[in-house]
Amino acid sequence: MTLRPGSTGVEMKHHFIRRFLTICSLSVPLFLLPACTRSSVPLAEVTKSAATESSPTDEAPQPTFIPFKVTDTFGVVWVARDDQLAVHNPAGVAGGIVQRLEYDARGIHLTGNSTSLGSSLWVEISTIVDQTGWVNFWNLTEDVTTEAFCADERAYDLAYRAVEALVNQDGLTLASMANPQRGLTVRQEWWNPGVSFSSEQIEKIFEERASFDWGEQSGGEFHVTGSFQDVIYPLLQDVLDTASTPICNEIPAGVSSTPAEWPSEYQNLHYYVFLRPAPEKGNRYDWRAWGFGFEYIKGVPYLTVLVHFHGDV
Repeated sequence: MTLRPGSTGVEMKHHFIRRFLTICSLSVPLFLLPACTRSSVPLAEVTKSAATESSPTDEAPQPTFIPFKVTDTFGVVWVARDDQLAVHNPAGVAGGIVQRLEYDARGIHLTGNSTSLGSSLWVEISTIVDQTGWVNFWNLTEDVTTEAFCADERAYDLAYRAVEALVNQDGLTLASMANPQRGLTVRQEWWNPGVSFSSEQIEKIFEERASFDWGEQSGGEFHVTGSFQDVIYPLLQDVLDTASTPICNEIPAGVSSTPAEWPSEYQNLHYYVFLRPAPEKGNRYDWRAWGFGFEYIKGVPYLTVLVHFHGDV
């Protein structure tokens, strides 16, 4: 079964909510529901026409989302687990290093001072020793808690609208919800480096046949190469056609030789995961999932990364 082209994000969300709450027999805020999201409700079913649904008076109550509050702190991003973010003084890589921040550091305060060095923006931060130092703003992201993200209706809607755009191969719509500063980074495997696309590239991502190196193939030394349409889109279809309901900030615990992990570079980016579970009486390693990662810019969520996961790595 495939998703019906033309279904709106609102249709998808509302149908999913009604079906989900009926299955779980709950009426609670979305961020309290992850335990029930393991129910394998095919994602394709959420696109049924409103004309085939029950009357409004029979509809289950919708989850209560909590109003989002803009944060004034930041976290480290785009730094690997085995690396650190150097804090310089004065600004620039030639400046002396006054502190090093871990890849998952949070609660960073800006002083309000900034300077442009070439094409990079450097910002001054307060250090843990009551001093100040400078970091490349590229490596900072707005600090949002898991609770705030999973209770943010805008991010929830955005995840479903992104699914709709991907299924319908709608590059223009996908580009409109992608990160305006970073574009969209796609990982064919969670352990491989990502391939980044600008907004202009995203608009034509389904038609463009340019070949990319997506990283090492699972279990071998060969690299996966090809276009987004030839390499990534079939993997998206495999999951989105039959995926279960989305899980907030959690990688599904599918069986795998190597446990799947959210990439350390994105540790402070929150995400929804769409899972295509393994068949009940088949190969238990045969599960697939896609993580949709989001970054907040001035309190607004944007689709920033797509990460593929699967069993038997």
